[in-house]
Amino acid sequence: ALPEVEEEIDLQGEIPTIGLAHAPSGKTLAFVRQDGTYGLYDLASKKIVKEITAKRPALDAAPLVWSPQSNLLATVWPGEGLEVWRGDT
Repeated sequence: ALPEVEEEIDLQGEIPTIGLAHAPSGKTLAFVRQDGTYGLYDLASKKIVKEITAKRPALDAAPLVWSPQSNLLATVWPGEGLEVWRGDT
């Protein structure tokens, strides 16, 4: 059986979220949507604090990985390569 849900997070998007990554700092949740939009969700304020629109081919999943210091975020888009951006946590 799955554990009981403690909290729901609303990423406020009509386009499906296909990747999530919790920052090692514990402060931020990064997400990527099917259209390539990246976002940062602040867990304390419960708000999206940054969104970057980067149109990409639609995918079913996109891996996201934080650096150990929570300052960089990376993802891979098939056929386009590795993309790294500042997490600004």
